[in-house]
Amino acid sequence: MEVEIKKISVVMCTYNGARFIREQLDSILNQTYPIYELIVQDDCSTDETVEIVKEYQVRFSQVDIKIYINEKNLGFNRNFLTAIQKAKGEYIAIADQDDIWYKYKIEKQIETIGNKNLCCSAYDVGEYYDDKNKQTLIPLFNSERLIFANTIPGHTMLVRRSFLLDLIIGVIIFIMIGG
Repeated sequence: MEVEIKKISVVMCTYNGARFIREQLDSILNQTYPIYELIVQDDCSTDETVEIVKEYQVRFSQVDIKIYINEKNLGFNRNFLTAIQKAKGEYIAIADQDDIWYKYKIEKQIETIGNKNLCCSAYDVGEYYDDKNKQTLIPLFNSERLIFANTIPGHTMLVRRSFLLDLIIGVIIFIMIGG
């Protein structure tokens, strides 16, 4: 039986993230589930962020890594809003430049999402532990995060593209009518 591979677009916005970005790119590009495209939109960095992403574009040529550089600084929210609209995959995973993903994050989220529009994963904001200590945290990949968490960070989400684009259009309309 052939398993259908869902197209996953990872959207990452960057701004002066050179000191973090290699580890995050490694964690995204070494996922156990294939990444269809990685969209990196830079918000006018003055460090080596863009050059580092270009290095990865060459090293990981099997993944469609797209780099966009804003002409002017848009700020965090507008940068993500415009970057997300460039995604072509069926699902969008939002990535912050300073995170490190568990290697099976996307695989577990694809297993979990089913016909739902969104699923979230748990994340660790504490110390990193090595496997010798057997203290590595196992993330949760289910909808309980929506019920029991005060906020759901974007970097934990896998969202159906059509659902997310509908939300963005709603936000834009709300802003335009003076909401």
